[in-house]
Amino acid sequence: KQLLKSLVFSLSLITTSSNAQDILWEKSYGGKHAEYLFDAQPTADYGFLLAGSSISGKTGNKEDANKGDLDYWIWKMDEKGDLDWQKSFGGSGVDLLQSIRLTSDGGYILAGISDSKKGLDKQDEAKGNDDFWIIKLNAKGNELWQKTIGGSGQEKLHSITLTADGGYLLGGSSSSYKS
Repeated sequence: KQLLKSLVFSLSLITTSSNAQDILWEKSYGGKHAEYLFDAQPTADYGFLLAGSSISGKTGNKEDANKGDLDYWIWKMDEKGDLDWQKSFGGSGVDLLQSIRLTSDGGYILAGISDSKKGLDKQDEAKGNDDFWIIKLNAKGNELWQKTIGGSGQEKLHSITLTADGGYLLGGSSSSYKS
C-alpha cells in the first residue's frame, strides 16, 4: 500500500506571453485527508475535468462520503475553475483512477485499478488482486456502464485511449496467468 500524505488537487491556469507568465486563476480542491490528481482533460465548454482518487469524506469542498479506502474522484469545472459537478465512485478497497478521456458521445471514460470486492459502486466481483476498473459516464457524470477486467494475479492500468472503431485501448501490465 502507498504511504498516504495529506495532499490537495491544485490547478493553475497560466497564459504565456513573450516576456512573462500571468496566472489567470488558481484553485485548490479537496477534503481533510488525501487527494491524488493523475489526469486532466479540457472539455468542449472550455472547462476541465480533473481525475484522481480521494480518501477524504465530506470535508473541504469534497461533497461525497468516502466509500472505502481511496475512491475514484472526478471534478468538472468551468473555464474559471468553478465547480460544475463532482463525482466519487468506489468500493470497499483501494480504487485508484489513473486515466480519463472524453468520448465521441460527449461523455467520459474512466480507467484505473481496483481491489474492491462487489458492493457499493463496484458492480463486479474482484478477479484477483488489483484489476482494471473501467467506468463510462455521460456528459453530466452519470454512470452508463462499468467493467472489471483481470486475472487471478495483479493488473496495473496506466492509461486508456479511444480507437477509431469506437472502442477503447487499455495500457497496463498484468502478473496473472491465463485464467
